[in-house]
Amino acid sequence: MKLQIDKRIENAKYYLTISIKDFSVEDQKQMQKFGSPMVSIYPKEALYNNEWTTELPLYDFHATFEFISSDAAEEFLIEIKERVKYSVDYLRSQKDTFSKQEISEF
Repeated sequence: MKLQIDKRIENAKYYLTISIKDFSVEDQKQMQKFGSPMVSIYPKEALYNNEWTTELPLYDFHATFEFISSDAAEEFLIEIKERVKYSVDYLRSQKDTFSKQEISEF
């Protein structure tokens, strides 16, 4: 899994576009079993499924954020990287203790 970060300055505003790409087969299997962890983007918001939200699913994380300074953008980026790492670690730590076949005799 890779975090892609695109930075640009436009009209005296600083923009970060952050995407998560290239999920491993194992990570994809984990998400199929347990669902995708949500990643908080608070205090920012992003449009997802035609609604404004403060969290995005790991499997479909793609958003552009606007800042008034490069320092604010960099601080947010550090926080997002930590949140994504936490979500990935959580996803990978999930163990399936439920699935099994059971035969009962009566």
